[in-house]
Amino acid sequence: MAGPNKDQTDVLICADDQPLTYEPAFTFHGFRYARLTASAPFRLADVQAVVIASDPPETSQLRTSDPPIDRLHQNVVWSQRGNFLSVPTDCPQRERAGWTGDFQIFAPAASNNVDVRNFAERWPANVRAEQHDEGAAPTVVPVIPSMESPTSLRAAAGWSDAIALVPWALWERYADRRVLQDNDEAMCRWVACQWRQATSSVPDRLGDDLDEARRARHLTMWNTGPQFGDWLAPSGVAQGLDPITMVLPTLHSEMVAAMFHVRSTWTVAQVARVLGRESDAERPAARAAVIREAFARRDGQVALTVEVPAGVTALIEVGSLARTVGTGRHELLAGLQGAG
Repeated sequence: MAGPNKDQTDVLICADDQPLTYEPAFTFHGFRYARLTASAPFRLADVQAVVIASDPPETSQLRTSDPPIDRLHQNVVWSQRGNFLSVPTDCPQRERAGWTGDFQIFAPAASNNVDVRNFAERWPANVRAEQHDEGAAPTVVPVIPSMESPTSLRAAAGWSDAIALVPWALWERYADRRVLQDNDEAMCRWVACQWRQATSSVPDRLGDDLDEARRARHLTMWNTGPQFGDWLAPSGVAQGLDPITMVLPTLHSEMVAAMFHVRSTWTVAQVARVLGRESDAERPAARAAVIREAFARRDGQVALTVEVPAGVTALIEVGSLARTVGTGRHELLAGLQGAG
C-alpha cells in the first residue's frame, strides 16, 4: 500500500488450539488480505473474517454480458460497503475519515445501489453542526482534531459544497422535501460565504494589470484561495507530479472552484423553488447566470498543463462531470471531482 498512514498492523498469536475470537476495540480495519502462518497444518475454512458496515437495503443489481464490467460494479458495491460505517469515509484501511468531497461525488451513485436515506440524511446534520460561523463547511466531517492544523483548509470547492449537493442529490432520488428544508439555511450560508470570498480578490497571478471589465468577471467566480482542485488527477501522475502534494491543485483549482461556485449557487436557487419560495430563488439564479457568463469569458483565466479541466468544464453547464474528455487512448485522466 502506498501513501501515509499505511503501516497499521494487528498481530495476533494463538496460545493453543482452542477457538479464538479477536475484535479490535475502538477501531476497525479494512483490508484485502490477512496473512496466516502456523507451526502445524490447519484448515483455511477454520478462519473467518467478519464484515462490519452500516447495512442499508439493496435496491438494485447490475448484471451484463461483460464479466469485467460486472466485477467492476461489484468492486464499487464492496467499496461502498467498506466506507459506509456510521459515517461515509474516504477509505476503510487508512485514514477512515469523513472527507466531504468523497461523499459529495458518490452520493448519487450510492443511492443507485442501496436505499441510503436513513444513512445519508443524518450526515448533513453532522455537517451543519461543524459548519463555521461564517458559513464555511469543513472538508472532513466529523472533524478529527488530530487532522487539524494551522495550515488545514477551512473550506474547499467540491468538499464544502457537499452541504448543498448531497441534500440536493437525496431530493432528486427520493423527492422528500424534508432534506431540503432541514439543510436550506446551511446551504445559503455556504453560498453566501463563497460569494464574499469571490468578491474579495482576484488570482495573484493576474496582478494589477486588469481592466475594469475583466476584474469584475474574476470577482464573480470564486477562483482564489487554497483549494484541493481536481484531487489525485492521473494526468498529473503521468507527468511525474506527486499526487499527494498540493502541486496539482495549484494547476487547476481556479477552474474547479468557479465551477462548484456556480453549481452550488444554482442549487440554492432550485431548492428555493422546490420549497415554494420563488422570490428567494431570483437572486441566486441570476448570480449563477453571471458566474457562468464570467467563466465562459474567462480570457486566459489559468494556464493549464494537465488535461483534467477540459473534461470538468461540463460542470459550467450545471450538469454532472460524467462527460470527462478522454484522450483517444480510452484513458480517464480526471481526478476525484472530475471523475464524479
